[in-house]
Amino acid sequence: MHRNAGVSSLFMTDMVDAPKLTTVKRNFTRLCWQSCGAKHPMEMLAPRCPLLLRRWMASWQCWERGIVDVLQQLLSHTGSATTFHIANVGDSRAVLVCDTGVRRVSTDHRACDPSEARRITEEGGFVRHGRVGGQLSVSRSLGDHHLKGSGVSCVPDVCTCNAGEGEVLVIASDGLWDALEDDDVRQVLRSCVENAVTQRVDIGSHMRDGAARALVNCAKERGSRDNILALAVFV
Repeated sequence: MHRNAGVSSLFMTDMVDAPKLTTVKRNFTRLCWQSCGAKHPMEMLAPRCPLLLRRWMASWQCWERGIVDVLQQLLSHTGSATTFHIANVGDSRAVLVCDTGVRRVSTDHRACDPSEARRITEEGGFVRHGRVGGQLSVSRSLGDHHLKGSGVSCVPDVCTCNAGEGEVLVIASDGLWDALEDDDVRQVLRSCVENAVTQRVDIGSHMRDGAARALVNCAKERGSRDNILALAVFV
C-alpha cells in the first residue's frame, strides 16, 4: 500500500431516497458546537482535526445523505505519534487497513446482535424480527426518539488505536458493508495501487481521486441497493 499522509478520498451515492434525518443531524451538530461555546462548527473542529477531515465533517451533505448514523473521527498527537479516537452509533463501520490485514475499529450496533438484544431487554424494550420494537434494525442512533425508551441508545462505542498500525482508515455507511467484507476493502485498495502503477500515474493523486469511488462501485457491482458513502484517509 502507498503511504501518503493527509490524502483522503470521499465518494457518495444515493441508491434510494435518503432517510429523513436532516433535522436530527443538524440539531445534533448545532448542539455539539454550542455546548462547547463555539459560534460555528468549524470553531469546535479546528483544534482537533486536520484540514481534510474538517472539510468532510463540516459538509452538510455528509449529514443529510446516505448515513443512518454518525461515525466521528478525532485525532490526538503525542510527539510524532497520531492516535485515532473513533466513536460510533449505528451500523456505519470503520476499518484500519494495512498490507497484511484489516482491523475493525468500530462496533456495528444491530438489534440482532445478542449483546445488544440483551441490553435492549434490560432497558425495557424488546427485539422482534431482528428489530427494536419490531421497527428499527439498528440498536443505537442519534435520532429515533420515539424508541429511546424502548432500548435504542445514543451512547457510542469508542475505539482508540495507533494510526501507525495501518495505512488507510476507511469509514463507510452500511450500504458498502452490505456487499463487502472487511478484507474486500483491502483488496480493492490494493487494486487501485496496482492500476496506478500500470498506468504510470502518481499513486497519491490516483488514490485521492479514485479510492473511495472504487469502493462504492465495487459494492454496487456486488448488488448493494442502499445509499453508500465511503471515506478513505491515508495515514
